[in-house]
Amino acid sequence: MDLSPVTPVTDLGCLDSFALVTYLPESLRLFLDDLRLSLEPNAVSPRAHVTVLPPRPLAKGATLAQAGNLLAEKLPRTSFEIAVGGVEVFADTRVIYLALDAGWDELQGLHRLLNTGALAAADRFAFHPHVTLAQNLGPADAAGLAEVASAAWARFSGPRRFWVENFTLVQNTTELGWRDLVEYPMLPTPALPGPIR
Repeated sequence: MDLSPVTPVTDLGCLDSFALVTYLPESLRLFLDDLRLSLEPNAVSPRAHVTVLPPRPLAKGATLAQAGNLLAEKLPRTSFEIAVGGVEVFADTRVIYLALDAGWDELQGLHRLLNTGALAAADRFAFHPHVTLAQNLGPADAAGLAEVASAAWARFSGPRRFWVENFTLVQNTTELGWRDLVEYPMLPTPALPGPIR
């Protein structure tokens, strides 16, 4: 894995925390980024995504190159579809999120496949694919903001289904929040053949 296009980790005050995400398509992402900032004004540069591997340090003794090689070897080459569903709240953490109506099984399978080797970690919570809308909320805020989020989401008229185009390995930094390290593109899903004439 070639990390040469990436700024050396010492340049940005990087933390030893990595995650694997897939970003949402632009029209959906921009709407959800604006919604997140309206719900959580202190959010740092939100970029709507679905997480495959939640934040974790590299396994003891592992290198970033080993993590990249694992992803290059194990990530699927063909796309799958994700459909974004309704607004929900994680009761334990008061995180407001959008559930997934499609893509759940594929993401669960990827998490199991990739949570190994250099990227192996014990997740703090059971893996639950979603799109975060707001977090770090006070006990009295989550229910009311979830209603605001549901009303705003109901007004979104664009597509809520999309094909995964790539996965991105990201790293937490002290200065810029999460920073993209390496992108792993997916091959387009082959079109179904037309009728035989």
